[in-house]
Formats: sequence, structure tokens, C-alpha cells
Amino acid sequence: MKRRNHVTTGLTSQQGFTVVELVIVIVIVGILALAASAKYIDLSASAERAACVKNQMALETAQKIFFAQEMINGDGGRYAATLEELLPHIGQGAAPVCPSGGTYLLHADGSVSCSDTDHAR
Repeated sequence: MKRRNHVTTGLTSQQGFTVVELVIVIVIVGILALAASAKYIDLSASAERAACVKNQMALETAQKIFFAQEMINGDGGRYAATLEELLPHIGQGAAPVCPSGGTYLLHADGSVSCSDTDHAR
């Protein structure tokens, strides 16, 4: 029997990804990106709501200061009817604005609400 000598050249067969495997990976990455963007949108809405609630609380504090000032002045104590009346009692000097475009409603009992129903407290 004669033996054959096999000569190896040092090259090995290279294997890569198939098109199907690449498509599956791209689909999975797309699904993850969609989930992340949905979470981002949800966080944006939550941040807008939190900012609006903070503004409402700041306006209610200004309402209490306005009421106390009215009592000290002997005007019988009343709450402000408009945001303009509260401006001197707001630390930033300007009326806060709802981040989603709602308007703030001042109530006779000193409470404040937003016209955007998602921002209710």
C-alpha cells in the first residue's frame, strides 16, 4: 500500500453568517429599538406630567401667600382670580407654563388645576 502525503497549505475554510442569520439579528435589534423608543415616549409623558404637577403646587403656594397678604392688608382674604395677580408671589417672576400646552385654572378655594386631564393630581 502506498501512502499519500497530504500537503496542507495553512488555509482553512472560512465560515461566515448566512443571510438568514443576519436578517434574524436585524429583526431582533429592530424589536429592541422599538421597545426602547416606546419607553422613551412614556418617560417623556411622565416628565411632562411631573413638571405640570410641580407648577400647580408652586401656584398653590403663591395662592396661599396672596391670601395671607390680603389678610394682612385687611382686604378680607381672598385668593387670586388670575395668574397676573400671582406674579409678584411667584419666585421666577413669570407665570409657569404647562409643558404639554395646558392652561392653569385658579379655583375659588385656592387650589390650582390644569386643563390637561392627564395632569390631574
